[in-house]
Amino acid sequence: MKRRQILLNSVCLSLFSFATISQPLDLVISKPVAGKPISCSHDGILRSDASKLRLVEREGMINWSVKLNPGEEVKLVYSYERYVPSY
Repeated sequence: MKRRQILLNSVCLSLFSFATISQPLDLVISKPVAGKPISCSHDGILRSDASKLRLVEREGMINWSVKLNPGEEVKLVYSYERYVPSY
């Protein structure tokens, strides 16, 4: 008998602007996710691929628009569900 497991994963992406840069950086970040995106920080936009609804096919994308000032560090955090078949 096959067991099904859906794992909840959390990930943190750290962005750092070096102090030698005098202007703020406007960043647009797109992160593909192998699973179903559940939540994200910094007003990110979650998208799930509606054509891939089966547990083993789930995919999504998270998009952020972030302003990074000189010397500033921003941590983008997101979580997603991923199906892991057990045999």
